Amino acid sequence: MHKKPAHLIQMLEKSETDYNQFLHLYMQLLTISMQQLAFIPAPVTIRRKAERHIISSLHLIEKMHMHLFARKSLLADPLSKTEYEEPYPDQEEFEFTLLEFQTYMKAHQFTKTIYREQCKNVLNQIKKYHFHYSIKVIVEHKELPKPWKPKKLNVY
Repeated sequence: MHKKPAHLIQMLEKSETDYNQFLHLYMQLLTISMQQLAFIPAPVTIRRKAERHIISSLHLIEKMHMHLFARKSLLADPLSKTEYEEPYPDQEEFEFTLLEFQTYMKAHQFTKTIYREQCKNVLNQIKKYHFHYSIKVIVEHKELPKPWKPKKLNVY
């Protein structure tokens, strides 16, 4: 197996960190925009234009996530466990920003139902890249308990 030069690995790690910082800041900007749309009155034409901008920005964020995860899996060592690690250190902060965006999105009255659906669908796609890392499975018992049966069963 070929060894990757150390400087190339450092450069790739730095670019991944830069991508993730950009994505988080961009998502925060969209969250603030959605908050303003939800609670500050504006003419329909401005709201419609802002909604289209937010939807296209969400698409960009989703495509960048797809790129990062594909790149990570392509560059990963097949024998290492790196593909199962969290994608980046500020995972929980980004997830909080997504949930905050979703809250404002629910409060906002979209100018068209199709815009609401597109926004919701793309946001759900972005969340798929993140929230499955947060799920923790806790097993308390190794064996399942026996099913409950009544002591006396009346059968007609």
